[in-house]
Amino acid sequence: METTSDVRRIFVYLREIQKLNEKIIRTVASYDKVIWLSEYFDKDGFRFHQDSPFHDGWFTIKKQIIEEPPDLPDSLIKFVDPSVDIHNPLTQPKHIESLKENPELFLEWQKWFEKWGQWSVKNSEKFKTQQLYEKIFSIDQILRKQNDILELVVGHGVLSWSVENIQILHPLFVTKLSIDFDAKKGIFVIKPATDETKIEFEMLDGLDIPNRDKLQELKQKIVDEGRDPRIFENILSDLKEITNYLSSKGGEVKPELVGNSIPINNNPIIYNAPILMLRKFDSRLWIREINGIICSVENLSDEKL
Repeated sequence: METTSDVRRIFVYLREIQKLNEKIIRTVASYDKVIWLSEYFDKDGFRFHQDSPFHDGWFTIKKQIIEEPPDLPDSLIKFVDPSVDIHNPLTQPKHIESLKENPELFLEWQKWFEKWGQWSVKNSEKFKTQQLYEKIFSIDQILRKQNDILELVVGHGVLSWSVENIQILHPLFVTKLSIDFDAKKGIFVIKPATDETKIEFEMLDGLDIPNRDKLQELKQKIVDEGRDPRIFENILSDLKEITNYLSSKGGEVKPELVGNSIPINNNPIIYNAPILMLRKFDSRLWIREINGIICSVENLSDEKL
């Protein structure tokens, strides 16, 4: 009996120490890296596999070959605005004002700019995909070195809400991911690292939120039944139920695909905005694990009685 009590005290002590380091993350801006995926869904080299089996790849990103822009005539080099990279098809080149004082050179600029515009149209989508590829490449390298403290997850159903003068912008459905890299083909395959999608309400911790018991019941129901959030309709009814629990004024669920331009709303609104997040392991996950151990020790103690 004494041994059981000692074990319980040890885990209570560990829990309280862990709580000292606890930080509540309420917005995705607090994470190490975030990538809003909607802007890549229709781009060359990016594929979203919403109908594949849960354990297979959810996203594939292929390395892109970007053509060189048309050569800039030597006579125009000193007239180009140096703040703009002519190798980036997403940013339009600019010239300094003094170029207009030379009609001959200005005509040469216009001819070159027309060629640059054609090149831009041809390479813009590939360039965006390549930017994503390079971001995933960097994340993959970081995880290889720090996978004991960092994780890559994808979030679905982003809650936007201003409550008690605190801003919340965070997904509710979260799936931990792994990255497979085919170096020969230059392809990243991103797929679930576990067999489930989890529900996170931790962004609401410390706030006076109604129906917490009902939210926990719904959370357990979703975990027991399982959800595949890749198709928004799969979680639509869950999200509507959540908004109704959160506020007496009700909320709204917007199924239209959006990106990083989500406003913060006075009423809870949930958006269809898939987002990749590189983040540190949540200390509260450890706290919940420790609480489970403490409950098990207490139950063991009761059985001995």
